Amino acid sequence: MASNHTTEAPMDTPMAESQTSGEDSQPPAETGINPSDLPQEEPKFFCACRRPALKRTSGTARNPGRRFFTCYSGKDICKVWVWEDLLQQYVEKMVDYNKSTTRDMAIQELAIVREELNAREKQINELKEKCWSYEEQTNELAKIDDHEALVATFGDMAISKAKSVTKDDGGSSS
Repeated sequence: MASNHTTEAPMDTPMAESQTSGEDSQPPAETGINPSDLPQEEPKFFCACRRPALKRTSGTARNPGRRFFTCYSGKDICKVWVWEDLLQQYVEKMVDYNKSTTRDMAIQELAIVREELNAREKQINELKEKCWSYEEQTNELAKIDDHEALVATFGDMAISKAKSVTKDDGGSSS
């Protein structure tokens, strides 16, 4: 009985790369894309038996050319079998879900940080008002001290003047 599918290399087997001689090779054109940001190889899909799954292509009349993953062992030990397109749809939905969840969490976190910032700004403004009030009080106290010093100076001068007048009168008050 003939098999209705073709087998490809396990998912962890690297694809053959084209080889060029050093003389013909040229540096890659500038694309504005950082090469380290690009995936280096196709991700691996592992069976429950912890081995890379095989990617196969269906040869049946019902699903001609449709790709699927199955267990590498071929003994159906872990019973992994899934259509590649269905797995891809699931992965895309999970990525979208994670993006929206991450975005929602970031929005919530931003709202919390904004509330904390507003509270800190309010505290800063209150402290600035207190500082301004203390500065005004300090200025008022300085004015009072200046007045007291002035009064004391005039008082000392008056006492001094009175003593000198008393000495000039002969120093007797009787």
